[in-house]
Amino acid sequence: FGKTVTPAEALDIFLEYVKVYEQSWRLFPHVLDVLAELTSKHIPLGIITNGPGIPQRKKLKDLKLQPFFQEHLIIISEEVGFYKPSAEIFLKAQSSAQAKPENILYIGDLFSHDVEPARKLNWNALLIKLRLTPDAINKLIPEPKPHLLTKLSI
Repeated sequence: FGKTVTPAEALDIFLEYVKVYEQSWRLFPHVLDVLAELTSKHIPLGIITNGPGIPQRKKLKDLKLQPFFQEHLIIISEEVGFYKPSAEIFLKAQSSAQAKPENILYIGDLFSHDVEPARKLNWNALLIKLRLTPDAINKLIPEPKPHLLTKLSI
């Protein structure tokens, strides 16, 4: 932008960005209720997430999600060396869960990074798009259509 900044100014700008970014973290409505219900039924829950470990774990803690997931089922790309949509990160999660593909339900919000790779491994997959109408989703998602969740409640 034609402006020179000192390293100290750059750090201040970065720290302000991180602060605003972290303040923007939000859960879909009813997520905590749904996770509590699933946990009460002793259904093991896991996460596959791309990104660096420290901020991803901070996000889990700050959003009060950590208690719902067993540590060995939190699969973070930076920590395992594979990133979605690669099959390897999904296979790492499956191995950690000691589960058969047909017994896994993977829920994600990106068709290309969540649903498509899960389906390739014969997992059940559910696309969650709470901010789009079913008509808009139908235009965006190729055939065969995944199971689609547009409302979340218990």
